[in-house]
Amino acid sequence: GLLLACLWWAVPAGAAPLITGASLSPNPVNVTSGTQFATIDVAAKDAAGVDEIRVSFTSPSGHPLPPVTLRASSLLEGNVSEGRWQRMIEVPGFATPETQTLSWSVMNLSGQTVRYDAAVAPLPAGMQGELMVQNTGTVDAAGPVITAISTTPTSVNVTSGTQDVRIDVTLQDSVAGLAAASVFLYAPE
Repeated sequence: GLLLACLWWAVPAGAAPLITGASLSPNPVNVTSGTQFATIDVAAKDAAGVDEIRVSFTSPSGHPLPPVTLRASSLLEGNVSEGRWQRMIEVPGFATPETQTLSWSVMNLSGQTVRYDAAVAPLPAGMQGELMVQNTGTVDAAGPVITAISTTPTSVNVTSGTQDVRIDVTLQDSVAGLAAASVFLYAPE
């Protein structure tokens, strides 16, 4: 089930935006059997209207989950002046078992931002400061490796027009597999 702990404060007109409750569930998340999903649930208010809510993760292993932004499309109930936002996040299988520290921020439509960082100071009541990732199986601690790169042809003459070049890249990832790869070409300076 979904657990949301909220503590409401009176917010004077013109005050900065306020997160009044924030949770991530389930917590802990066990990825031993593969990728799992967790729900971020945030209650926030602001007289000017909430523009975005952001949660960032800090990882002792150096492999944090990517930051997540909740906007109007994530508004579950209420309105931008006082509402509840919700979004699912993916916690990948093969993740390092650890406790990641959460930091939360809220920005209003006027551009004012308030940040709540569990790594710096205790969070207000009703806000979770950690996500525990459990994994008793295989951990993917190494990223993909480029094992070969080749171009055909190896040089081109573009004096009389454009030329096609084929770039072959061989990549290897020993555990989770490769999700995506990109090749960027830059002109010499």
